[in-house]
Amino acid sequence: MSGQSGLLGWAWRGYMRKRRAPLILAMALMTVEGSMVAFLSWLIKPMFDRVFVGGQTGAVVWVAAAVW
Repeated sequence: MSGQSGLLGWAWRGYMRKRRAPLILAMALMTVEGSMVAFLSWLIKPMFDRVFVGGQTGAVVWVAAAVW
C-alpha cells in the first residue's frame, strides 16, 4: 500500500495541487451533469408509465413538450 500512497502523493504535489481550481470546477460541473441526467430520467418516467404500460397514447404530446 505504501507504493500507492507514495504515487498519489507525488501526483498531488507535482501536478494536481497546481490545478486545484479547475479540478474542483470540473467535479462541480460533472455533478451538475449527473443531476441533469437524473432529472431527465425523472421527466420521461410518465412516458414509460402512461404510454408504454398504460396505453395512453395522448400522453406522448405532454411528455414530449416537457422534455423539449
